[in-house]
Amino acid sequence: SSDVCSSDLLLAIGTRSIAEGDYEKRLPVKDRGELGFLVESFNTMTTKIAQSRDAAERSQRELQSQHTYLETLLASLSSAVLSLDAKGTVLTANQAATTILHADFSEYLGWPIAVLTGAYPHIAELMDALIPHIEGDKKTWTLEVGLHGPGGRQELFCRGTTIEGLGDEGRGHVLVIDDVTALIQAQRNSAWSEVARRLAHEIKNPLTPIQLSAERLQIGRAHV
Repeated sequence: SSDVCSSDLLLAIGTRSIAEGDYEKRLPVKDRGELGFLVESFNTMTTKIAQSRDAAERSQRELQSQHTYLETLLASLSSAVLSLDAKGTVLTANQAATTILHADFSEYLGWPIAVLTGAYPHIAELMDALIPHIEGDKKTWTLEVGLHGPGGRQELFCRGTTIEGLGDEGRGHVLVIDDVTALIQAQRNSAWSEVARRLAHEIKNPLTPIQLSAERLQIGRAHV
């Protein structure tokens, strides 16, 4: 019948629209028989596909928004922040990591840390100190490391955390590194100042009676 041919044609048109990515296509139901049921099922299917697509797009936008927020947050930190997967691949690194560690991490994202240390040998010294802790059993750890970098010796305070679900292997690591060189130098200067003050005090104490004795001798000679 003409209605059957019309329903067949509508289904063909609707299927072509779906194939072209048009999930908003809705077909008019002109038949109450089996073909009409197929048309209704087609409309239900396209509605669900459109809803799933919209939900996926919302999730993607939310994920992108969270990623942008995280990048902005990390960029504002003065601490170097790096993430590694279980294989030692560098996943992320903020700008402070480049500044503190004198290495352009942006060129080595997605590469094993061994490639980075090959390009920047001073990083190998740091990783040699950190790897035993990264591969250890503790979920969180801290370590102070002395690093001989391009700008001279640095004192670094490092913290590490194991995170499940980071990277393809499901277990990764986040490293937070602070350059505390200036702080430690200030503490040393303060300590030396205190030593000098105490030393001056100790020297001054015996000098006082010596000075008084010298003054008495000088007065005595004046009266002779």
